[in-house]
Formats: sequence, C-alpha cells, structure tokens
Amino acid sequence: MTNYAPAIAIFSSLFAGVIFSFWLGVSLTEEIIKQKNKKKFSEDLALSIIHKGKNLSLRQIQEIAETRGATQHDIQNNLKILLREILAQRNLSLQEHQSLIESLLKEMRDREPFDGLPNEVRIHLERLREGMSQTPDALEPLAIQIRELVALKSREHRMQKYYTVGGFALGIIGLVFAAYSYWVPLK
Repeated sequence: MTNYAPAIAIFSSLFAGVIFSFWLGVSLTEEIIKQKNKKKFSEDLALSIIHKGKNLSLRQIQEIAETRGATQHDIQNNLKILLREILAQRNLSLQEHQSLIESLLKEMRDREPFDGLPNEVRIHLERLREGMSQTPDALEPLAIQIRELVALKSREHRMQKYYTVGGFALGIIGLVFAAYSYWVPLK
C-alpha cells in the first residue's frame, strides 16, 4: 500500500500558497489601477479647468470623473486639493480660476451636503436639515465627524479582510502540516 500523505500535504500547501498569492496579486493590481485612475483624474480636472475656464460646468466634470471611475467624493476632494494648491500658491496656473473652483465646490455642497455618508445616516441628516429653517449649515460639523468615522471603519474593514484571508491561508497550511505529521510520524 502506497502512502500518499506526504504528496497530498505538499500539494495542498502549494495550492493554498498559490491561491493566496493570486488573491494578493489581484488585490494589489486593483489598488494600483485605482490609484492611477485617481491621479489621471486629478490631472484631467486641472487641465480642464485651465483650458475651459468659466465655461466648465459641474456636469462636464462629472462626465470626466465617470470615465476615470471617480466618485462624487473624489471630485469634491480633488477640487479642495486644487483650491489648497491655489491658496498656498503652489499652482499659479490655476490662480485665475480660484472663483470657479470655489463656485463648483459650493454647488456640490448645495446639491449633496452629506456626500460620503452612508444612506441610512444621510436620510436622517436631510430631514434634520429641512427642519432647521435658520442655519442648515449647522449640521456640517456633525457630517464631517460622521465621514471621519466612516472612513476609519472602512480602513479597519479592509485590514480585517486581509487578516481573514491571511489567517485562512495559514490555517490551511497548519491543517496540511498536522495531517502530514499524523500520517507520517517521526522516525
């Protein structure tokens, strides 16, 4: 009778390693592509503002963002970054477009004041905002705080996913080693 336990153990370990490496490679590739698209969108946005100037509408920016896979939050974040660069005088080519960038940011805040928040929270904040007749902007600090908490939770969730997959691969390897040790005792 032939003993296949060592071959099965080695094959299982290699298989778990290949699956884990494949998953890690796909995850890293997706993240690299996403970062490249964000960078390209930032460049596209700056060039569009420079070349189109006052004729550039928020709808056109959203069309550009759609082709790069950017979200409304990414648009708002990039506009804020461009405004920061203007105010810090790091990007002088955009200096004359400061009012356009500020008006685009204001339009985005007016349209979607609670962008980046979960839908469950956004609905309640919208109701509160409608009920506040004097200063609806008073909810902005609360919205910022909730956005920060959501971002923190999403980072934790992403890390937890990596730990889970890594623990699964390590568990498979441990089971294979235990099975190998059981079927092929030390001599």
